[in-house]
Amino acid sequence: PWDGKQPPADQIDRLAARAPITGPGEVRIAVGHGGADTLASQLTEDPIRVAELEKALAERRIDFVALGDRHSRTRVGATDRIWYSGTPEPTATREIDPGHLLVVDVEPGADVKVTAHQVATWTFAEREFVLRGAESVDDVLSWLDGFSAPSRTVAKPILRGELTIAERARLAEAIERRQDLFAAIPASGRSDLRVRSDDQDFADLTLTGFAVEALDELRALDSDTARDALGLLLRLAGDAISSA
Repeated sequence: PWDGKQPPADQIDRLAARAPITGPGEVRIAVGHGGADTLASQLTEDPIRVAELEKALAERRIDFVALGDRHSRTRVGATDRIWYSGTPEPTATREIDPGHLLVVDVEPGADVKVTAHQVATWTFAEREFVLRGAESVDDVLSWLDGFSAPSRTVAKPILRGELTIAERARLAEAIERRQDLFAAIPASGRSDLRVRSDDQDFADLTLTGFAVEALDELRALDSDTARDALGLLLRLAGDAISSA
């Protein structure tokens, strides 16, 4: 097991440079793990040097390089002989092209043919929505309802913009109803959804007694907590009307 961010020994590019040149009829496939220097983040102090791999390929020390580390299918360099196949299932919503395996046809001294096959049964997806009014709430719900296999789907909506309290309450309730259908509908830390009070939000409520007092007090407050409480009050009042 590789228990750290840094490679414990010589990277595959140095090993390939020392490999003997392949003889007639021979094929050598190099298999390694780590970040390539054309793609690697600063977390990798000693990335795989793509130019060294391409030199070893040109010298017929190796014929193909299969790499692991990136979860997205990625072609590396200009030779079509260095690939990350990615993971067979997605693991995060921001991965570009996961869920494949690669079938590689290699013949001595011939061009390599790489064919991708999608094998993933899960979907990880995210989408940004700019919310302005009831129709934009419908856009979010239509996106969620468009997944064919929600039980194997992690769908992350990124919510920006502004909604009224009633619109926000409707959206929250609708997402909550769908939670049990999906593998997950996680909240995004990149969301920036503002909520504003609108007189029309409360026009149809028939509240009495302490509920009216609570409504007036909450509307007088200008805070996210108060707006959340108003949204809950709207939902409770709506449930009461529906069951009456």
